[in-house]
Amino acid sequence: MSAAVQTAALAAKEIRVLLRDRQALLLLFVMPAVFIFFLSFALRDVFNEKIGGTMPIVLTVEDTDPPAARVVARLRARTELSLVTPSADASDRDRFARGDAKAAIRIPEGFSKDLDAWVAAKGREPFGPHRIVWDADPTLDAAYRWFLRASLGAAIQGALLDGLAHRSSADSGTGGEVAPGPLDTDAFLAPVPQPAQARIVPTPLQQTVPGWSLFAMFFIVVPLAGSFIRERSEGTLRRLHTYPVPRAAIVLGKLLPYVGVNVLQFAAMLAIGLFVVPLLGDFRLQLGAHPLHLGAVTLAAACAATGFGALVAAVSRTIEQASALGATAVVIMAVVGGIMVPVFIMPRPMRTAALASPLYWGHQAYLDVMLRDASFGALAPKLAVLAGFAALFFALASWRVKRPL
Repeated sequence: MSAAVQTAALAAKEIRVLLRDRQALLLLFVMPAVFIFFLSFALRDVFNEKIGGTMPIVLTVEDTDPPAARVVARLRARTELSLVTPSADASDRDRFARGDAKAAIRIPEGFSKDLDAWVAAKGREPFGPHRIVWDADPTLDAAYRWFLRASLGAAIQGALLDGLAHRSSADSGTGGEVAPGPLDTDAFLAPVPQPAQARIVPTPLQQTVPGWSLFAMFFIVVPLAGSFIRERSEGTLRRLHTYPVPRAAIVLGKLLPYVGVNVLQFAAMLAIGLFVVPLLGDFRLQLGAHPLHLGAVTLAAACAATGFGALVAAVSRTIEQASALGATAVVIMAVVGGIMVPVFIMPRPMRTAALASPLYWGHQAYLDVMLRDASFGALAPKLAVLAGFAALFFALASWRVKRPL
């Protein structure tokens, strides 16, 4: 009998064991669904009231003439902005996905000439086509977006005043007087256009669907550890090792069904977010430009979750210990990792502590796909971290089994 057939037979056996406890299996799907329903509505207003600190911005300057230089100087003078030097190896959306910046500003070639022409026309003519282009991370809240526009407007007004101050009295008397009335700085700005069919609007579902799906995936620790401990106490695992079955086939046959359950969990929660919740509320879940990348994130998160379950099974002596330890650890990882409380409203020390939770990395990877349209290259580091957690959990479980306390 081949190793593949042996693995399949062991996996089928494990599936039958899982199906015997239908209540526990049903709980793995009902629990996240309930959280998604209630917390999506509870978090609706939070997404309109986010607050934070300094905003990192990628600033690209293609125009080196004095008017553009004065705008740049005004932007650099704002202590609320942290200007990041752009790199040629990544797009703005990839920088958003990596967390390098929250917004991007580009001053195109020709902006200075259009600004001079607008001033010469005393503001009575429309501004030229070379406008300042800006874009923002889709997760950036409305207050930050308003602040970004206000900062750009203040920089442009300051640049105009600086330019007028340097003109000679003759020049300012003829061409420097702008038409009276408030200055509409939006005339100088050009947000990155978003096709109507592709525009992503963050909603609570982007927080709750991937977040609580991950929470439920890691809760696989309870049935997984219980099955391991039960078979260990009954001697089933010992008898399996006496048969001519490779150790790898035993491990894969034991764990693959739980990986499959994790994948089904996410698929079910995704369906609820896409088709059910929108029937009851005025928001919907969007999957981004690369929805197939969700599969890679789900698989990496499922491996980390089953690895954690194997570790808890290895360090626990009884099913009660495994249930208490596993459930408590998952809740703590969910709290720290931004599942129960969104990361963007956490204080800085908590945002740093979130890096230690595999649920944080899984959630951020899902947000990269759903909101930031991240390429697979930008997504790869987070997938590598999840794979690292899985490898660490399996390694510790293997070490613990070989060296029992």
